[in-house]
Amino acid sequence: MYQYLSQHPQVARARDKEICTIQTEDYYIPKYYWSKFPNISNAQSQVTGEACPGYMLYPWSASRTKQLVPNAKLILLLRDPVLRAFSQFQMFRRTKAGKNSSFKFDSFESLLNYSLPHIEEIKKGLDKCRELNLPNSQCETWNSNWYWTDIVLTSMYSYQLRHWFDEFPREQIHIIQSERFEEDP
Repeated sequence: MYQYLSQHPQVARARDKEICTIQTEDYYIPKYYWSKFPNISNAQSQVTGEACPGYMLYPWSASRTKQLVPNAKLILLLRDPVLRAFSQFQMFRRTKAGKNSSFKFDSFESLLNYSLPHIEEIKKGLDKCRELNLPNSQCETWNSNWYWTDIVLTSMYSYQLRHWFDEFPREQIHIIQSERFEEDP
């Protein structure tokens, strides 16, 4: 998506595709964030932006984005939630299981059985972080339950989108199914 948009003459590329500072402590330095984008005047009729999958998961990203860029046009490319979670599970198995990590799931079903009882607890912790506008390093949800439950929670789009619709009007948010986009960009 980013590559396609960047080909348009009125789109100026950011210095990095995934700046991803709004979800981190770097957010507290807006000057640093803006330094990652080209200097565009209104007369140039250009736009710029970034791509950061992590913004969807962290509830505070929506309010911070609203503070920095209240008129942002948001494009969300969402994959089939089950396929997305299963893909992340497979990646973790490949990258973590063979490296003496704490990855302890021999099947996707075992991950789901472990994760589902913790989802509400994790969501409450994330909501508290959003309410207090805390950076992720200060949130109490970062525990062993969070790390593996993230695979499932990341696919729970209704929970994630709620935060964005709380901050931005529907007209500023465009949702695209990634499978449809892949068929017809």
